[in-house]
Amino acid sequence: MNKKIMILLAIIGLVLLPVQAQESVDGFGNGNGNGSGSGNGNQNQNSGENGNGNGIPGFNLFEGTPFSFEGTVISCGTGGDALVAATVDGNLTVTGLGPSSYWYSLEAQKPVVGDPVSGKGYTVDYNSLERNVLTEITVNGVKVELRGEDGRPLWRGGSNGNNENAQRGGGWGGSYNDILNGVPFTYEGEVICAYTSNFGMTGSGMQIATAAGNISVVGMGPQFYWEISEVDRPVAGDIVTAKGFAVDYNGNAVNVLMSITVNGVFVQLRDPETGAPLWRGGRNND
Repeated sequence: MNKKIMILLAIIGLVLLPVQAQESVDGFGNGNGNGSGSGNGNQNQNSGENGNGNGIPGFNLFEGTPFSFEGTVISCGTGGDALVAATVDGNLTVTGLGPSSYWYSLEAQKPVVGDPVSGKGYTVDYNSLERNVLTEITVNGVKVELRGEDGRPLWRGGSNGNNENAQRGGGWGGSYNDILNGVPFTYEGEVICAYTSNFGMTGSGMQIATAAGNISVVGMGPQFYWEISEVDRPVAGDIVTAKGFAVDYNGNAVNVLMSITVNGVFVQLRDPETGAPLWRGGRNND
């Protein structure tokens, strides 16, 4: 073989190797934000929050103005992991609910439209915009702590990185093929709420009102994938048919999407042969 060609192949191998290695470490992550942690937010377990307007450094949080509120959810999935609540003082947008995986680890349901909620946090300046960042929220009487004493998100380990729920709520490093070994499901109904944050495997999900009750599904993928598919991402009120597999995730059953039909338009999300997300080029992480 020509010596120049051999050298070129060797260089290409060195460039591709870190990408494959990161897949095996980071598992099912689909995050693409620029967080406040040590990484760039791209499937890095050491990175901070995602780039959906929530990557506010924890150590600046307490420099903000404390707030508390009580009301009813009128919109959710706004700006990633945010919601809008109707209060006696008007509509209030709060952010920092965290990834669905963290809520799964607590066996709690993320708030949806119509839920009574109350919470506390700090109003901070973020890129010259005011953001109401939650430190805790109570949904239907169930209190969920969101940030530790240092202001950092508990799904990232809180003050000392040893928070049990944060450990359980992290990314799953298993094989994509493990998804295909789960229990198949098909749910049809109306979307109650859709969260679009890109935290790990269970970051981007929604709740669907079905004949069997309200069902949570995850793994809708990043926004750019929907844009290149030329399909509008599901929002509250859309009629969907969701298909996938229920898998064990840190002791909890999680419904991972393989495909979804939105208002009659079909979108394949994962490779049916490997379980790999198609927004990553269909690569497996074995």
